[in-house]
Amino acid sequence: LVTLASSLELEWSKEFEFFFMAQEQVGALGDQALSFDCFIKDNAKLPHVVYIKLLIMNSLPLISLVSILLVWGLIWICKSGQNKTAEAKKDTKIGIISSLVIVFFLFHPIIVRFNFSMFSCRDLGGGSSYLTRDTSITCWSL
Repeated sequence: LVTLASSLELEWSKEFEFFFMAQEQVGALGDQALSFDCFIKDNAKLPHVVYIKLLIMNSLPLISLVSILLVWGLIWICKSGQNKTAEAKKDTKIGIISSLVIVFFLFHPIIVRFNFSMFSCRDLGGGSSYLTRDTSITCWSL
C-alpha cells in the first residue's frame, strides 16, 4: 500500500514524503537485485526494453511458484525414499507454503512499483507526454 501511495504524483506533506523516502530506500535494494538491464539488449527487432522488463517482472510470481514446487518436490522425493510418513508430507507442505509467502512478500512491492511506474508520464514540451521510465515512449501509445 505504501508503494502504491508513493508512486502517485501528488503533493504530500513533508512527513509523508520522508516516510515514502525511507520506504523507497528499503525497496531500492530489491529493485537492484531484480534488475534485468544487463541481460536485455536494446534491439530494433524486439519491442522496447521496458515492455520486456514488464513481462519478466509480472512473470516472476509464476516462475517462483514453479521453481519452489520443483525444489520442494525434489526434497520430498529424497525424503520419501527414507521414510514415507505423513509427517514428511506435512513438512514438505509447510516448506512450500513458507517459501511461497516469503518470496511473494519480497516480490510484491517491487512488482507493484514497477507496474505503477508504467503510468508515470512527464510532459517534456510540445504537448506530448512521455513515459518517465523510458522517454522514447509516448504515453498512452504502444
